[in-house]
Amino acid sequence: MPKPYSITREPIYLMTVAAFALITTVIPTMFGQRGIWPLIQSVALTLFMGMTIRHRYFGRATVVLALWLSIQLLLMTLLSYAIPEQVQRVIPDGFNRQAQLLEWFYAGSAQPDALVTAPLARLFEIVALLIGTIVTGGLIGVWILVRTVTLVGFYAGLLLAAVGDVTGIIAAVQPWALLRIAGYAGFVLLLSEPLLTGNMRPSVLLVKRRRLLLIAAGLLLTGLIFEIFLPEIWRTIFQPVILNK
Repeated sequence: MPKPYSITREPIYLMTVAAFALITTVIPTMFGQRGIWPLIQSVALTLFMGMTIRHRYFGRATVVLALWLSIQLLLMTLLSYAIPEQVQRVIPDGFNRQAQLLEWFYAGSAQPDALVTAPLARLFEIVALLIGTIVTGGLIGVWILVRTVTLVGFYAGLLLAAVGDVTGIIAAVQPWALLRIAGYAGFVLLLSEPLLTGNMRPSVLLVKRRRLLLIAAGLLLTGLIFEIFLPEIWRTIFQPVILNK
């Protein structure tokens, strides 16, 4: 029996998702407005993702989330590279975060927002994402996910500007952060489903979605392990590129 018609299956739905991701990322950044934009982003993405999950189009929900996050990450990286002063106004404590990142990259001081320097903050973030996603049908989890992508894009753009040439593109790619984002996204998809579909049975996660559960957990765990030692290796590799220019 064919599934009933839903607008979420139409190409225009993905086009609308992309447009909202672009608008809600570029406008507040260009005008240096922080305000309620993170909440608007979170609500919009939760609604787009939630509509597909409610219709049990789990594959389409994955595409929606991946499309939004990819656009937001790319835009934040490019904007942070091109207009860092504007982006600082949008990022909470943006000026200090930028200074801390450059001090870490050039002088080997503490890396900002890192697992090693703030393990309790990272643990709280993970627990809040897991529990918040379950009890809000994805909203709190999406808010944490969007915030994480914003910070990762901000730092990636600054690293790209610091290195300056084609090598900077590689330096800007932070594997540990991308793995953590992928793990977060997997858990947001999984843990939004029970409330949105009304099916609260644990068997849905442990049996029907077991593969995605294992993938999300594996990505997150690998990202956290990499975050312990890989940033210092990254800095050691790319710092001489700058100093030798």
